[in-house]
Amino acid sequence: MSEVHKKRFKNPEVIQKHSESQKKRFENPEERQKQSERTTNYFKANPEAGKRRSDIMKKRFKENPEEGNHNERLEFLGDSVLQLCVTDLLCSLFPTCREGDLTRMRHLLVDTDTLAEIAMELDLGPEIRMGLGEEKDGGRHKAKLLANTVEAILGALYQLKGLEQCQSVIQHHFTERAQAIRHYTPPKQLLMEWCQQTYKTTPVYRLVETQGPSHKPTFCIGVWINDEHIASGMGSSKKVGTIEAAVAAVKRLYQEGAMEPPTS
Repeated sequence: MSEVHKKRFKNPEVIQKHSESQKKRFENPEERQKQSERTTNYFKANPEAGKRRSDIMKKRFKENPEEGNHNERLEFLGDSVLQLCVTDLLCSLFPTCREGDLTRMRHLLVDTDTLAEIAMELDLGPEIRMGLGEEKDGGRHKAKLLANTVEAILGALYQLKGLEQCQSVIQHHFTERAQAIRHYTPPKQLLMEWCQQTYKTTPVYRLVETQGPSHKPTFCIGVWINDEHIASGMGSSKKVGTIEAAVAAVKRLYQEGAMEPPTS
């Protein structure tokens, strides 16, 4: 970890100073991509900074060589640390929020996509140890592997530096994200709430078909309401396909005037 990052983790004024520019990055995919490229270029131009960034994991594996071949135990620990620190952060940021709202926000913040995004911002992909086959299959860019790496680093950081340092890191990476999703409701939840209010039922998601090779399938998921097929979505996993189906269904219902415009 670079000295610049250490100072930022300990200085909340810096986080506040950059809040507006950070919010643009989180809301705009193009801005997120630009930030990722800037981070990558920085570490290419400053190899020593990249080397320091991996010191925590290297030190942990040196002290515990039996764990050097995988991160599963550290991921297990890091997941618990992540849940605790994000929960603490949300309670501090939104002291008047109900438990249900806090749970919804936490679920959005600690999901695979968010953790993978953070890993890409930090350019962690090149630091992951993996087999040749996994690497050829694009393992360094897989969201699940990137998310697991973030959890493992948090686990190692907790064991080496303690909970307070983990809280500082979580504050740095999640404060703006938490503020950005304060009033955001995922399309899948929007659709479920609309169905319950309108028909006293819930949407049904079904696998329509699977396309592509067995090692890299694409899933088509359909969503039905009262036995009527409303929309379908494609994704690299059933979870992603389900989300895309919900997005398509909400868009259709909005365009037809059956649903109020979703808010963010």
